Amino acid sequence: MMTLHAIFKTSTADQAVLKTATGPAPLDNCFVLEAGDLMGLVARHGDGARAIFEDPKLVQALALAHNHLLSTLCEKLDFLPVQIGSLYSSEAAIVDMMDEHRTTYHAGLERLRGCIEIAAQMQQTTSAATTENNAIGGRGGRAYLMARKCKRDQRRDMAAGAAAFSAKAREKLGAISHESRDLGERGLSFLVPRQDLATFVATAASLNDAASGATGETNVSLTGPLPVYSYVEELAQ
Repeated sequence: MMTLHAIFKTSTADQAVLKTATGPAPLDNCFVLEAGDLMGLVARHGDGARAIFEDPKLVQALALAHNHLLSTLCEKLDFLPVQIGSLYSSEAAIVDMMDEHRTTYHAGLERLRGCIEIAAQMQQTTSAATTENNAIGGRGGRAYLMARKCKRDQRRDMAAGAAAFSAKAREKLGAISHESRDLGERGLSFLVPRQDLATFVATAASLNDAASGATGETNVSLTGPLPVYSYVEELAQ
């Protein structure tokens, strides 16, 4: 049994990199499987491979190894990351699958060529001034009501500031990206050309610098480079 982890366009240069690619166990025995003008990064697991997907600890180890390996490769190579649970019985089964979806995979590789994914989380903190104001209460009903009003006003201002910052961040960072997606509670995802990564990071830093010291200060925190997971849901299933 074996797992398929990524699909590449066949390339001598990529092959040279992939032949030395290895991840933590259980992905320390990866190899390149060619299927004409496509190739896959595959790992062997032996006859007991299905047991990996029945043991939560082994699944976690596989997921961590998968993400570590692909995150390293995406810094240099273009590929379609495949779902972690893509288990196959033989090399022939993998080749047949790539043959069946060849046109779709090539279209995806072309659309995502030269790009990596960057995840962005908006994080809001409370400034020292806000904390101090919240602590002001004093005694008596009037002081209590004033403190309550102050807190409501601060929450309103913080929410408005966070919304404005998020909109500006999405606009500025989106201008450097080919595409962006809202991942809900996981934040935003940006499809960024590798050649523009330094500009993207510098733009995020400048947004944070400009927001520094504001009441309810909001910052953008970046994670990446990442494989383009958020842009291949229709590919490499």
